[in-house]
Amino acid sequence: MLCPLCNSRELTAKTILNQGNNNLKKEQGIFECRKCGLIFADDYLASREHLYTENYAAWGADILQEEQAISLSKKEAFRCQLKILLKYIRPAGKKFLDVGTGNGYMMEVAKEAGFEVWGTEISSAAIAIAEKKFPGKIFEGRLENTVYIDDFFDVISLTDVLEHLPNPRETIREVERILKPDGYLFLISPDTDSIWRTLLGKKWFQYKYDHVCYFNRTSLKYLLKDSGFELIEFRNNVKKFSLAYYDAYFQKYSFLGIGNFFRFVFPLLPKLIQSWSFSNPVSGEFLAVARKKSNL
Repeated sequence: MLCPLCNSRELTAKTILNQGNNNLKKEQGIFECRKCGLIFADDYLASREHLYTENYAAWGADILQEEQAISLSKKEAFRCQLKILLKYIRPAGKKFLDVGTGNGYMMEVAKEAGFEVWGTEISSAAIAIAEKKFPGKIFEGRLENTVYIDDFFDVISLTDVLEHLPNPRETIREVERILKPDGYLFLISPDTDSIWRTLLGKKWFQYKYDHVCYFNRTSLKYLLKDSGFELIEFRNNVKKFSLAYYDAYFQKYSFLGIGNFFRFVFPLLPKLIQSWSFSNPVSGEFLAVARKKSNL
């Protein structure tokens, strides 16, 4: 077995508890690379595309009645996160690609900010929703299979995507190809250096079967440097979601009994409180901004 990031054989084998939909947990073998710091599933090359159905994640079709609340909450969270990126680039006239756009929430927020937007997605159910919002702007399939020209985009975002990639080097190199010199890569992904991973150990809530590669600052810098990027900002990701969003999420992904708590308490709350949003500084994720190195 070789590390999919640095090809090292210096690996430490461990066992974790993967959490799937409906809070079903099962043991999963992982490896931690002692050279670059990447953690990856022992079966990271096994296809997981069957998971990305209309009921994937907490905003699937089986909870369609919460779609409006989830949409508002997700877009509010993305607005807060994009403020970090907007320190570096003015959106007017700039091209923005959202990889793994899902229902197109990030595209909506980026367009609202002034970007010209495109998206990619592998879920046909999500594409059906996003395509209605952005006709002709959604590519169905993996980024590596797109036909975008070299140096086309000013910004490419991968939010909650990096951890799903079995070959992150291949994906980020494709990002480098289609991103303009001095263009920006915007990333959000689980952080293996987070305090929650330290406290929860093998039961960390980011350990999920659809997550195959886990990064921290060290492994991310290795990936970016190898692909022609420089990391210019790395910080804890502070999420801002409504109680309605968390109720939907924890019905599928729960830990420490939080799902049961929401199941009994949330319906008793007034509608106004159910829609109340608050910041969560312990998401266990990082937010990063990287710049493609200029050819000059």
